[in-house]
Amino acid sequence: MTMARTFGRWTLLIALLAPISARATEAVPAPPGQGGAADQWNGGAATSAGGQAGSLPAPGATGDYVIGKQDLLQISVFDLDALSQLVRVQDDGTISLPLVGDIRADGMTRSDLEKTIARRLSPKYVLDPQVSVFVKSFESKKVTVIGAVRAPGSFEVIGTRSLLEAISMASGTIKEQAGKTIQVIRHLPDGGSKTIPVGFDALESGDPAANIPIEGGDIIQVPVDDLLYIYVNGAVRAPGVFRIKRSEAITALRAVTIAGGINERGSERRVKVLKTDPDGTTHVIPIDLKKVKQGKEPDMALGDHDVVVVPEAYF
Repeated sequence: MTMARTFGRWTLLIALLAPISARATEAVPAPPGQGGAADQWNGGAATSAGGQAGSLPAPGATGDYVIGKQDLLQISVFDLDALSQLVRVQDDGTISLPLVGDIRADGMTRSDLEKTIARRLSPKYVLDPQVSVFVKSFESKKVTVIGAVRAPGSFEVIGTRSLLEAISMASGTIKEQAGKTIQVIRHLPDGGSKTIPVGFDALESGDPAANIPIEGGDIIQVPVDDLLYIYVNGAVRAPGVFRIKRSEAITALRAVTIAGGINERGSERRVKVLKTDPDGTTHVIPIDLKKVKQGKEPDMALGDHDVVVVPEAYF
């Protein structure tokens, strides 16, 4: 009876302690406010001279940020404030630190740089230094979008981004002002640059070949096309002033078509185009649009502020 009573007490004690033990092993949630792009690339423990990097990914692995020129780095050595520095990677790719000297940081991962600094400090200056590198500003991963976009500027592109994604960061193109060829200017490792042309129409139509990958440091120029002001009046369905891109090669027939075409009272045989010289002289040039449509007469190219007049037919 005594043994049975003792066994029962131990069973009850284990049952009471089991939930407490389980709760103790649960993961502790991260403090509120942490996370985001910077934390994604800066996560992990400090690196010691021995190369132990806590939860940091292996060099070159996905998530281990590759440092570039003009990046702003917060470098800390545990318990040694005098060696902790806020440094910017120079245009030649180097940083300079007390006791450590110059290091070519451009192209290194964060964990690579932590290990390099730790090795230079140990054991001459610090025994087993704990070094951490935090990227405060991803300047090398910025792209600049200029030209016929709604919000031109520089934008961070951490990870892989396409041309369309980069343009969308600038709130998209102003279609009525955009030229035919987008230019992506890319800096090369030797200090030079190359220009990659991309057709605006191909990109807009969803051609995958036109939606090229974008790299940090790229400059995306969406050219602003000059606008021509063409006036169409007389016997057309929608007379008015039309803004046409210079690159779209506007003609008399096309201008009349944009104005809704000739109405039932108009005469396509007696159309006139008024062209004004810089000195103010106006030339009236007749054109037979019926013959143009039949291929018997060439169409007429229009310039800025040309006027197309469609008269009414004789009845």
